[in-house]
Amino acid sequence: MSGPASVSIPTIDIAPFFAGPAEPRQRVVAEVGAALAEYGCMTLVGHGVAPELIEHVHAEYRVFFDGAPADKQACAPDDRSWLRGFYSASALDSSTARDAGRVTDLREMYMSCRATPLPDAYVERLGPIGLHVTRGNIWPEGQPTLRSAAENYYEVMARLAATIMQICALALELPQHYFDDKIDCHHSGLIAANYYEQTQPPSPGQLRCGAHSDYGSLTILHQNDAPGGLQIQRPDGAWIDVKPVANGLVINLGDTMREWTNGRWQSPVHRVVNPPPELAASSRRQTLLFFHCPNYDSVLELIPSCADPDAPADGPRPTVGELIARKSMEAMKTAAG
Repeated sequence: MSGPASVSIPTIDIAPFFAGPAEPRQRVVAEVGAALAEYGCMTLVGHGVAPELIEHVHAEYRVFFDGAPADKQACAPDDRSWLRGFYSASALDSSTARDAGRVTDLREMYMSCRATPLPDAYVERLGPIGLHVTRGNIWPEGQPTLRSAAENYYEVMARLAATIMQICALALELPQHYFDDKIDCHHSGLIAANYYEQTQPPSPGQLRCGAHSDYGSLTILHQNDAPGGLQIQRPDGAWIDVKPVANGLVINLGDTMREWTNGRWQSPVHRVVNPPPELAASSRRQTLLFFHCPNYDSVLELIPSCADPDAPADGPRPTVGELIARKSMEAMKTAAG
């Protein structure tokens, strides 16, 4: 397979969209639409998220990851399917990986979901899955500042994701607020990933994170500049390095957006590669990932501007929850095989 390509994903300043005249706003929409059609990925600057806030959250998670193994394990969930709390490297694998083999990812993670309650009527509509989406987060007793920092960051990311979805709507020739009622009960997750120093050579095929696509609408990623980082795959199989940009947030589309757009916008396959061997012992890397996921009962109706007369939609459209359940089952079968 081809090595990393020399091209770069676009970096877009979205500041004019927040408080600019019509022409600069339209330019932002056009640039976002072009980037997502070509790559399914972009880096945003001018997003309004203070660098001090991002660094504060990173610092809180670094304290946690630097803690005693017993203290970290005390925050592990009783069931891995809860997607709450601490996950050690032994609890993680590339179950959705497209690389050969099933191996343990070289990272550890801390997961949390929304803290604000969902409407009772909505949870009742979800049926059994309602237990999962309303499950409480797990926080370390000895570090209360981590919880407050993470919850604050989560809310900031949720607001930014809603704005990005409005830009996406306009880029798809829809009303700006088309997605608003499809994400007002979102099931987004916040993950801090610690890619620790590699003191031993990886096993064959083992990466910091195996190749996969995300399930939701979009992922907002903040990455620090450390050896061994994010790559996305082009349709021709080539891998592109997604390099950190000062004050930049990387946006990856997920599978629900691909479904909504009939494949006009793809959810890129991506991975996190290992550092060069000569830098492995000093290659610690930490990222913050906000996985924006629409309401589970939102139907993924084909967006009119994305209809293809030569390939009409066949059969009823799935809901977000049905798509995620199907993708999860496919991942489990891949891991079992």
